[in-house]
Amino acid sequence: MLISPSEIVQQAEKWFFPFLSATVDGTVFFPKDIRFAKVKPSWARDRFHELHESLQTLRQGSKEHKGTGYTIVWQKVANRSVGENEFPVKISIECEEDFLGLLGNDFRKILRGFKCEVKMIRASLPKLMPWVKDHPRKVCQYLERWPSLIEVCDFFMTAHIRNKYYIRELPISVHTKFIEHHKGILNELLTLLLPSSMIDGSYTGTKDHNFEKRYGLAYDETQVRYRLLDSTSTGISDFSIKYSDFAKYKIAGSRVIITENKMNFLTIPKLEDTLAIWGGGFNLHLLKYAEWLRTRHIYYWGDIDAHGFWMLSQLRDHYSDVTSLMMDWDTFRQFEDGAKGEPISNVNVTHLTSEESSLYEYVKRNNLRLEQEKIPQKTVLRELMKLNRIDAD
Repeated sequence: MLISPSEIVQQAEKWFFPFLSATVDGTVFFPKDIRFAKVKPSWARDRFHELHESLQTLRQGSKEHKGTGYTIVWQKVANRSVGENEFPVKISIECEEDFLGLLGNDFRKILRGFKCEVKMIRASLPKLMPWVKDHPRKVCQYLERWPSLIEVCDFFMTAHIRNKYYIRELPISVHTKFIEHHKGILNELLTLLLPSSMIDGSYTGTKDHNFEKRYGLAYDETQVRYRLLDSTSTGISDFSIKYSDFAKYKIAGSRVIITENKMNFLTIPKLEDTLAIWGGGFNLHLLKYAEWLRTRHIYYWGDIDAHGFWMLSQLRDHYSDVTSLMMDWDTFRQFEDGAKGEPISNVNVTHLTSEESSLYEYVKRNNLRLEQEKIPQKTVLRELMKLNRIDAD
């Protein structure tokens, strides 16, 4: 049947944020026509009483009766069965006041807040105005928080903070918890406001401290644990340092053994001119930032399963001189006990040797896994001692 006043309100509510966008630069928004189904002749003939009630309800909800809201243009239509009657041919909202009168006081309040925030943003951060026009909903999402957002943005634009402060230490009047809780919107705004030289574009989003990395803030970094295996090393030989420090400082040892398992890492014996690193499984990707590793001969010692070979391939993607340790068919056949691995989706393993590739396909297809900790220590020591002979040759 006819459109109802509540349905007209629903249509009008969909226009609210486009209307806010228009207020930013004064774009003419009204009048706006309401879409509705016109009266069919059959309604007047077969459903006249129902139609009459709908017409009364529509008229009573209009500006004609309420003084504000939607305006109806009526047209008299003669019908052989029911005589002459007025039917709507156009329903529209003529102006801002009628629009707000239809939507109610809650929307008036949001409009007042929006205009206040826009005025503040225009005065403080005019570069954001195209974003404001395109994202009125987001502006409203942070009503009453824009003074703090503006202050934080202004600080980032004028301060030299790279690698100097944790968020907690920022010399700013806004509580630093505010920044913690608003990283998403701040990231969006700072991307627009800051020059590219002040942004590390390789980091996006806010997970894994990416906000801090993107804008040069200090954060609680993942630690890289390593051991100095050379017999000439004295005192402390087991270290944990921030991965950014690990990436910067060249650590002694022309040979590097990276293990997937911690116990393997801890039980590697003394080896001349050798450094051991605990890769920690999927933390292995952090090592790619240590450019100095490109000058070292790297050995990777991981589990014989699909994930282990995938990580080996990933490591070779960054460092070409990588040899696998005890990740071969002989080791697998000798110690495999039928243990199951974890399924893995199709991943890039293009950096494997032919033997490694065939073993990878086999353990992946059969979902098998040989953990390196299951290899007897006697065998491990024998294989590791071979490294000295290899390098000597």
